[in-house]
Amino acid sequence: MKATIKEIKKSRVDALYGKKKHFNAADRKRRYRLWLNVPVIVFNVLLGGSLLFTLLEEASPENAKIIAAICSFAAAVMVGISTFFNFSKEIDGHRKVGNKYLKVVKKSNQLLAAYKDKIITDQELTSQYEKLLELNLEANTESESFPTSESDYRKAQKGIKEDGEEEYLPKELGE
Repeated sequence: MKATIKEIKKSRVDALYGKKKHFNAADRKRRYRLWLNVPVIVFNVLLGGSLLFTLLEEASPENAKIIAAICSFAAAVMVGISTFFNFSKEIDGHRKVGNKYLKVVKKSNQLLAAYKDKIITDQELTSQYEKLLELNLEANTESESFPTSESDYRKAQKGIKEDGEEEYLPKELGE
């Protein structure tokens, strides 16, 4: 059973990194979406309300046209980029995959604890591990549609290894 326990622990660690890097990717893409969409809203408000024209026409009607054209062009480019990358779909996809990996982590923890407490037998452990492996493979397959970056992975490593993000404090566990 030592080999099965080791494999469960490896699946848990793999899922932990998968979860963290997908949540990191979702956060990164959410920031991209904000950086693109907030200026679009501002440009459109300025252009839609005659505020820009009113302010600029007093100084120079030609400058007003040029600035309005630049704002319109910038807004159109940002909308095009946002549409092309479909950040909303990407964010949702990364979060869904991250949650699948989280399920693997939680099931691994439960399975290891139940075995350690002798609640399940060797045979049940093997059977449950096969189900866990299926969950992990499903998450891996789904993650192919939502690639992450090297920086998402490095950030996951740092959070887990250096910052202790995945560890409970004794105080939190009532110890």
